[in-house]
Amino acid sequence: NGVRGEAGVNGGPGMNGGPGVNGAPGVSGGTGAVMRGRGEAGICGVGPETSLLLINDGQELGRLGLLDILEDLDRREGIRPLLCVGIHAGAARKIEYGTASRLDYQGWGKSAGAYSRFVLEELIPAIRMRFGISSFREKAFAGFSLGALSAMDIVMQHPQEFAAVGCFSGSFWWRTKDKSDPGYDERRDRIM
Repeated sequence: NGVRGEAGVNGGPGMNGGPGVNGAPGVSGGTGAVMRGRGEAGICGVGPETSLLLINDGQELGRLGLLDILEDLDRREGIRPLLCVGIHAGAARKIEYGTASRLDYQGWGKSAGAYSRFVLEELIPAIRMRFGISSFREKAFAGFSLGALSAMDIVMQHPQEFAAVGCFSGSFWWRTKDKSDPGYDERRDRIM
């Protein structure tokens, strides 16, 4: 067993010029996805009992020590087979993360719908193809700050796809008007 390191999955050009996964478009100039998962020799030992965890802001996972946490859980057999994919964000993070149905008052999130489609229509199929798995036991999506808002929105809009969402210090202040606007009403103008 053990947690497998970076799997080398960057591909061709993507959204806003970012590289992608196995030729699928990437996101905002980021470095594509870093795939990590528990397994043995071969394709990470990925099989029908493997779950998928997508995490926004994948470029931060090393700094957060996620690989060490997963390795520790694996050693103690405290985790089911898991493939963890960190989706790297780039300069357009505030444009791609958000809620797909409504922009923030500053115009943030205007590419959230495109990002959601990328995750569902390109990234997940590319992961399945790369690891030769037709389906996952469960899928979950997590994020921090704006990445948490994005994960929450995608999971809420696609409950048939995801079993869980993890939100850490989520940017749930998303709103259609600035709080200093005299007409601001928390019940009406707060999106989430």
